[in-house]
Amino acid sequence: MARIGYARVSTMDQNLARQIQDLENPQKGNVDKIFTDKESGKNMNRAGWNELSAYIRDGDTLVIKSLDRLSRNYDDIQQTWSTLLNKGVGVEVLNQPVVNVASNRANSLTSKLFISLWGFIAENERNKIRERQSQGIVIAKKNGVYKGRKPAYSAESTDVGKRMIYEKILEMREPVLRHEVSINSIASRFGVSRNTVHRILNPGKIHFQKRDQ
Repeated sequence: MARIGYARVSTMDQNLARQIQDLENPQKGNVDKIFTDKESGKNMNRAGWNELSAYIRDGDTLVIKSLDRLSRNYDDIQQTWSTLLNKGVGVEVLNQPVVNVASNRANSLTSKLFISLWGFIAENERNKIRERQSQGIVIAKKNGVYKGRKPAYSAESTDVGKRMIYEKILEMREPVLRHEVSINSIASRFGVSRNTVHRILNPGKIHFQKRDQ
């Protein structure tokens, strides 16, 4: 039954030393092995975490300094917590020991309670985000500055590929007006929806005849 540490910082120029020191400290983490990542906590698809997930076994204990080292997304925390406990892995959080679950209690009522707790927190966080977004939209509309969500395919897109597709589709406007090519064929060619093609070609709501070609 090993104690496996996990340390994470969000960028390459941040230092893992403090987390590693706490994980290795016999009076704190006292871990046998440490996996690390220098990646954002926005998702769980990280090299170090993937290695840890493949390595850790039933009876082991995952040790982290704080919950946000695992993830900054409550949905991910809930799902990962559930996966670990179902695997028989205990979880120990150095800065928040109240949430610790021993490996031999991984399938206990207490662990299931924590999973439900993370679900509640995740839903509460989503509701707060939606509320803040709604309030922001109301204020923006009141001030006359609300523009809505930026389209994915546009001249201002930060995605070079999507910006190129936008420009290519825009070049097809005259052929479409001359009925030389159809909306369907353009959508199929560039792998986008008909609505996307219409939005790019038709800002003035000009009628395009439906035809396949």
